[in-house]
Amino acid sequence: MISILKNSSLGCIWLNIYTANQDIYIIQENLKLKTVVFQMETSLFKSFENLRNVIDYQKHHMLREAQGRSFAEDLNERVQHWSIAQTVVIVVTSICQIVVVRSFFSDRGHKRYGQHKPNLGT
Repeated sequence: MISILKNSSLGCIWLNIYTANQDIYIIQENLKLKTVVFQMETSLFKSFENLRNVIDYQKHHMLREAQGRSFAEDLNERVQHWSIAQTVVIVVTSICQIVVVRSFFSDRGHKRYGQHKPNLGT
């Protein structure tokens, strides 16, 4: 049985091939040499071999896709954590700069001098 699944958003087509009993299709090596194989049997055997190759390639590509997705998700998580850390550093730095700049313009020092009048030698 062959089922085809299309995912239009990703542009992917998945081809799943299910066989009822794969033991029926296996031809032993010594029987191939001793018997006469007809053209129909040969074409069926080649078709089955090609389908098995398709299944192997599909498994290979599915595993590669899963590895790539896992790597991309891990990288995304690390980039997100790094971005959050950078945002925190920028916010803390800007708050410190605001505090320092405000301290330059504060009137605390002038109020002390206003309370005591200096003696100018009268």
